[in-house]
Amino acid sequence: MKITMSWKKTRAVFFLLLLLAAHFTQSQTPRKPDVITLRDATKLEVVIQEVDDNFVKYKKLTDPEGPLFSVRKTEIVSIKYGNGDVETFEAVLEVPGYYAPNTPKAPIAKSPSTAVTPKARFQEELQTATPDRLRAVYKYYKGKSKGGMVWALQGHLRAFSWLQSELESL
Repeated sequence: MKITMSWKKTRAVFFLLLLLAAHFTQSQTPRKPDVITLRDATKLEVVIQEVDDNFVKYKKLTDPEGPLFSVRKTEIVSIKYGNGDVETFEAVLEVPGYYAPNTPKAPIAKSPSTAVTPKARFQEELQTATPDRLRAVYKYYKGKSKGGMVWALQGHLRAFSWLQSELESL
């Protein structure tokens, strides 16, 4: 028994298979990339893997099987997800009590009624010295020393004791 299909039936089956193939290819469109906008206006097209409290972990779009990268949330302005949702991040404010090395502390007022001991004078000089002065003295004695930081600090203490003795002799 020979099975024959007419030309119309063959064309209809072919057209039906073509429609099914088109439907399956449309339903498997690749995921749209997520766009991370950094504070320096850099835009990264990535696939986000995880969002933590402090970090956003992602993989590069060009290497989805590659390593997992992370960026701090403080460096991110916004994230535009592949589905169209946008998440923005506020700028981090500076902490008011933050130590800034270029701003020296106000000097501590001396009480005129008490005699100042050399140790107290040394501590006061350390507290009132500017950060740049302390760094310069530290670098000087560290460069002079052969034993590293311990000798640099010891040299610093010797220099202050020498300075104190010179001031007392005046």
